[in-house]
Amino acid sequence: MPPNPSPPPTFSGQIPIVDEEVLVPIVFRPYAIDLAARLDPAEGICVLELACGTGVLTEQLRQRLPPGSTIIATDLSESMIRHALACRGRLAGTTFQVCDATNLPFEDHSMDAIVSQFGLMFFPDKARALGETRRVLKPGGQLLVNVWGPAEANPIWHHLEAVLTDLFPLEPRPFMPTPFVLSDPAALSQLAAHAGFQDIEISVATTETLPVSPDQLAKGFLHGTPFGVYLRSVSPGFEQTERAVSAGLAARIGKKSRLGMEALVLHARRDQM
Repeated sequence: MPPNPSPPPTFSGQIPIVDEEVLVPIVFRPYAIDLAARLDPAEGICVLELACGTGVLTEQLRQRLPPGSTIIATDLSESMIRHALACRGRLAGTTFQVCDATNLPFEDHSMDAIVSQFGLMFFPDKARALGETRRVLKPGGQLLVNVWGPAEANPIWHHLEAVLTDLFPLEPRPFMPTPFVLSDPAALSQLAAHAGFQDIEISVATTETLPVSPDQLAKGFLHGTPFGVYLRSVSPGFEQTERAVSAGLAARIGKKSRLGMEALVLHARRDQM
């Protein structure tokens, strides 16, 4: 099993703002549409979302589900929840709240479905989080999670890693491996099985970004992820660093390009016990 990152990355400060402005349309909305379409839209169900971020998947779930259904969208980051409320706080039948996925404040067997987009990789104790997920799901309840596929199948990250290696060959990059720690389908399936889930299916979801410029990528990564916070602390000339990253990306992808993306989708059911 891949090691858990320690400590977990912090999604606060300006990260939610840049995430919503840059990364949501380029990266996260296509996968939110895909994941929401995989959920069974039964009448009157209650869906718990973990690691909702600024609510891009929440919005797609609301469009997918019948009017009488309920969505509880949660995230560990207070900053993310505040921004989600500002962007999507008026979605009908939807509440947003701060919540630790490894210690869910919900009763046993209280949820019909639990979904999470690109969150499981960041949970410090993934096994405990899935155990909590199983606890609060009703028997036969649906678990639907996506995680990033291998870095080499996601050129955004591959190009960023190459540029940063050129610029900072001796500087560690503690955040970079984290998104891909569950990119092995067998490991992901085993994690769910050990948590007690059944009918486990792992599928591959591929798509493309919108046409993206090097400046957009540099801004999104350096201001919209925890690694940007780290890099700012070790790079005194951060504006110069941002320009250098943008120039390095331009040399690799051109002025504006569509870049392929690959994710793994975990679909499973809670046992009937």
